[in-house]
Amino acid sequence: MLPRSADLIYNLMMLVANWVLLYLGSRLARWRTSRLWLLGFAIFGSTLLAGLGAIAAKLIALRLDQHLFGMARLFSYALFIHGVIFFAAIAVIAMWGGRRSRTRRHRFDGSRKLAIASFLIALTLALVGAYAFLIEPYWLAVSRHQIVSSKITAPIRVLVIADLQTDVWSNYERKALLTAQAQNADLILWAGDYIQADSTEFLALSTKINNFLQAIELNAPLGNYAVQGNIDYDNWPQIFFDLPIQTITTTQTIELPGLCLTGLAWRDSFSTKQQVAGCGDRFHIVLGHAPDYALGEIDADLMLAGHTHGGQVRLPFFGALMTASKIPRAWVAGLTNLPDDRALLVSRGVGMERGYAPRVRFLCRPELVVIDLLPAA
Repeated sequence: MLPRSADLIYNLMMLVANWVLLYLGSRLARWRTSRLWLLGFAIFGSTLLAGLGAIAAKLIALRLDQHLFGMARLFSYALFIHGVIFFAAIAVIAMWGGRRSRTRRHRFDGSRKLAIASFLIALTLALVGAYAFLIEPYWLAVSRHQIVSSKITAPIRVLVIADLQTDVWSNYERKALLTAQAQNADLILWAGDYIQADSTEFLALSTKINNFLQAIELNAPLGNYAVQGNIDYDNWPQIFFDLPIQTITTTQTIELPGLCLTGLAWRDSFSTKQQVAGCGDRFHIVLGHAPDYALGEIDADLMLAGHTHGGQVRLPFFGALMTASKIPRAWVAGLTNLPDDRALLVSRGVGMERGYAPRVRFLCRPELVVIDLLPAA
């Protein structure tokens, strides 16, 4: 089954389910004038619709061999398209049923309240869906942090660019790289996952990105260093061909003025048993794609990573719905202070999961990360 066919089949199934439920709801409004009947139906119908949507999403996703991302994509249709249709229609049915019983004032008032509540639910779903799919994924933030250390002798500005993870070259990607250039960083670190596309599209996209980087001259006094992400092809260094960006394909430590940098191979960044030796009295930065390595024996002052996208979708009081990492949920975005004067900073990334995943962010804006390393007073 092709992804486009799966989308079509799923949405047709949900439309049929929606139509059947709403037809029954309209008949119920005709037969039963009590608002409690319609309220009960609205609760039952929305629960049934969500359940059917989840089951169908799971079955089709398994058929596509897409599992979690495929299920999330399909269920987002159920929530933000078919859920909106259902509650908007319930609002109309409730008002219609209430007007049929105007002689019973309390019933009309109750139906009107149900109609207003249903309309507000539909409106909320529509607005949240529009924001999460159309606005937040392209609302780039520049997150700034300061770290003070006695190992730093002069201020150093570090820029972290994680998870560009694109399958298209658009104004958003151009704006992100121009914003990166404007930070005037002393050291630029690329945390992997640059292009998520098939091999043919990869060649075209890597050429476009390379040409743009050549044009804007994204340089830094202490250099540009890039590690590989788990979605990157083996020929990923081609993205940075003939640019002043050093690609790191095996775990290694590089001595730089004022600090030392360890870049991890992508598999090493996923290892919770990874070991990295320290750099003596020099400030030590470790750069890996995934943050899992932070659970290992890492003798570093600052550990940097991407990969998690901050969860992409976060809920109040809960955090990231999924992390794709073994680190604690509280660590998957932002700066976390760890024992032994160490810090872990995980970027939410510039892009988002592509392929068959839903193109969505919620309460988790994309970001560039700027870290100012400052000497202790």
